[in-house]
Amino acid sequence: MAPLLLAVVFATAASAQERADCRVFRSDVLHAAVRYCVFLPASYSLPGAKQRRYPVLYLLHGLGANEQEMALSGEWDVLQDLRRDHKVGDFLVVAPNGFDTFYVNSWDGKVRYSDFFLREFVPFIEKNYRIRPGRAFRGITGISMGGYGALRFAFARPDLFG
Repeated sequence: MAPLLLAVVFATAASAQERADCRVFRSDVLHAAVRYCVFLPASYSLPGAKQRRYPVLYLLHGLGANEQEMALSGEWDVLQDLRRDHKVGDFLVVAPNGFDTFYVNSWDGKVRYSDFFLREFVPFIEKNYRIRPGRAFRGITGISMGGYGALRFAFARPDLFG
């Protein structure tokens, strides 16, 4: 009985779980700290998966929300359910804090969020997480204000977003 119990405990401890990796990025463009969350599938942390690269979806939140909105609104739960039911594959969801910028550069040039996102943030994420290269593996979406930002980025940079 003890070896069986030990095997069950080991298998449970060895299994990976989906998780949110929330951190702060220091932006030279914005001259500010920008919080972000990367929502990782369970397979990202599995032993032996260190060479695997993943598609990425950049998720831009709406006005009044922040980088944690996916977890707070229940979207994270929905994504976990879809993965569990094998309706979607594994990919990373990256959510930066967009503040109230509408994800664009301000008219006076004081807040250059679009420049930050394209020149600093996307390259930073793709250097520090195991992302599959190329526009075919990089998507962008958003809610309300974030939808506006996502459309602007996608139309302005079709070479980046598939």
